[in-house]
Amino acid sequence: MAKLDPPKAVPAVEQEPTEVAGFPLAISGPARVHPKKRELLAALSVVLPDVVKAFPTSAQRELHFITIKLTERTSGGPFFHPTEKAIEIADIEGTLASLREGRPGLFAPLFAAGWLMTKHPDRFHDVERLFEEAKTKKLATATYGRSALEYYAVFSATWFGRSNVHADRSTLRAEDPDGAAFVARSWPRDELPKRPTADQAETRTVQGFSLLVEKTALGHAETDKALAAIDGRLAAIDGVLPAHAMKELRARAVIVLRWTDDPDANMQLYSHEGMIDILDARAYLSSLVSNPWALLHECAHHYMGSVPDLGAKAESAFLAARAAHLYGGTYAATNATEYFAELSEAYFARNEHFPHTRSELADYDPSGYRLMVDAWR
Repeated sequence: MAKLDPPKAVPAVEQEPTEVAGFPLAISGPARVHPKKRELLAALSVVLPDVVKAFPTSAQRELHFITIKLTERTSGGPFFHPTEKAIEIADIEGTLASLREGRPGLFAPLFAAGWLMTKHPDRFHDVERLFEEAKTKKLATATYGRSALEYYAVFSATWFGRSNVHADRSTLRAEDPDGAAFVARSWPRDELPKRPTADQAETRTVQGFSLLVEKTALGHAETDKALAAIDGRLAAIDGVLPAHAMKELRARAVIVLRWTDDPDANMQLYSHEGMIDILDARAYLSSLVSNPWALLHECAHHYMGSVPDLGAKAESAFLAARAAHLYGGTYAATNATEYFAELSEAYFARNEHFPHTRSELADYDPSGYRLMVDAWR
């Protein structure tokens, strides 16, 4: 009987990391074998959290939808790719050299560009207008970039003290007040306002929901239009959500409509402290064009908190979707809470991001679809 040779050890196959500092990571081409790859990843694990913490606290976790791509295909950069929602590092040696020099403006503008193109793509035409006006007026801010997107990106990074431009917020407001107002309003606030007291707001009922209208918002034509829009959107939501869910939401969520002249105010809705908080009537009206189901999204947040164990189920489905790289460039990739709310929009109405509809969701993300069926039945 022939003597068998002992089996030879199979060399271990190095697994490429799939994230860096909490950001999705993709490594391709020559970057896979670049001798400085590990050194760059170690540097990014320190630099990226430091850059992101300069932005508003409530925006930091949402910036993690941006993918970091290592490609090593050209010199210069890094670059932001709007269609891919990715920051590409195409020159590993050059990027390392810039990081060693401590350049504050290397990554912050790229994250700001990602924020604009993902959170407010419908407002890009406003950025183009502001950029052209800055060039016409020969403002210093016009030199911040070669394009409207770079103008916004560097302006934002400067606003938060993370660029190579030596200017503070007061300087930016004085130099380019319209640009400063837009940039400030495009980012969320660090401190959300408290629920207004009885002497600060007028209490109303709309579609069975309690609604508090801050007295500072009364008397404005835009407030009346916003109230009519809220009534219409809640009626539409009532037409698609199950009756038991609407009953729960009417008991749990108070809608607050505000008006602010604060130049640092933003355009968004928030769910916090039992409120669906509409921080500015004008901003809400402008958001309806691109996202008419934003109130449904916020309702989904409140509903998720009312169902025992739903958070754990959403987390499981979210992690499965992230592992499959299903939502790398959209708001659903932020966390399990936003994943649930975004999928709820698609399941009951239409999401502005893919998958847009219930049928698309069922085909694209079966686990997410099953989560919806189970959660809302």
